[in-house]
Amino acid sequence: MSTIKKKNLSLHQVHKPKFDVYHQLVIVQWALPLILVLIVFVYETGEHIISKREIPLSSNFLAETIFFGIMGPTAVWIVLWWIRKQWIAHERDKQVLQHTYEQLARSQAHLNILHTQRGELLNRLMTVQEEERRYLARELHDELGQLLTGLDLNLKLCQNALPEDLHTALQYLTQARQLVQNSIEQSHQLVSQLRPTALDDLGLVSAIQDEIRARLQPGGLKASLHVEGLKERLQPSQEIAVFRIVQEAFTNILRHAHAQHVWINIREDGKQLEVLIEDDGIGIPNTLEGNPQKRTFGLLGMKERAEALNGRVELHRRQPKGTCVKILIPLESSSND
Repeated sequence: MSTIKKKNLSLHQVHKPKFDVYHQLVIVQWALPLILVLIVFVYETGEHIISKREIPLSSNFLAETIFFGIMGPTAVWIVLWWIRKQWIAHERDKQVLQHTYEQLARSQAHLNILHTQRGELLNRLMTVQEEERRYLARELHDELGQLLTGLDLNLKLCQNALPEDLHTALQYLTQARQLVQNSIEQSHQLVSQLRPTALDDLGLVSAIQDEIRARLQPGGLKASLHVEGLKERLQPSQEIAVFRIVQEAFTNILRHAHAQHVWINIREDGKQLEVLIEDDGIGIPNTLEGNPQKRTFGLLGMKERAEALNGRVELHRRQPKGTCVKILIPLESSSND
């Protein structure tokens, strides 16, 4: 109930005119016609009674005094009354608009705070995700890799210790060793997918080169990588975000593009990092181009990673055919790691 009273009070204050100007208009509205009446009465008295020597209540004196002394000031009073009403309405509208603008400004400020908090939470979520990936990769490499390596070594020793005439046992041991070797390779691939060691040790370019050799080339794609201006390591948050976006772009090319060539261009000018990924595939479907609401979760993930660093991802058709993915990451105003 108190909230409703406060709202009604604020609206009443908004519609209330300013005291000084409002009362000045009231004074002018009544004072000016009265002054005009007085002037007309003095003028008509001087003209008819003093100059023409007419009696005070003569017909000419009364007619002109009534017409000019009453009708004229009345018309002036009506005009001033209309002006005062218009001014009041204007002041009310102006104050309502001002109040509305203030509410919009507060709402915009609140939205900006929510947008900033969303970016911080998203950045934190990605950081936690990458930390978890790093932890899983380290555990798989240290624990599972050592176990499989020890098992392979014991199988090899057992195989060497068996007599040559136990042909069947040797076959089983050979198959077991092959399974262990396959498990070791699979664990290495899993570790590389979770957290590429080249990204932590050598940087973004080396990690993208490894990704080209591990994914694009085995898929029959010819890929070329060109780097310009990138001389120093980027911040860890920037490197992992760009690498994950490039990974997702490679995944889309392998799954949907039906391409034969891929061109990757990385350029850095000190203020902005630009990564351009182009292919000669079938291009973007019409349902995706220019309609971000219909984009897949992979494309939305690319966009979210870039926005967490105050950057953006642009997706459009490449001429004469294919798709172009442009990643733009500001280096000066990006989020701190």
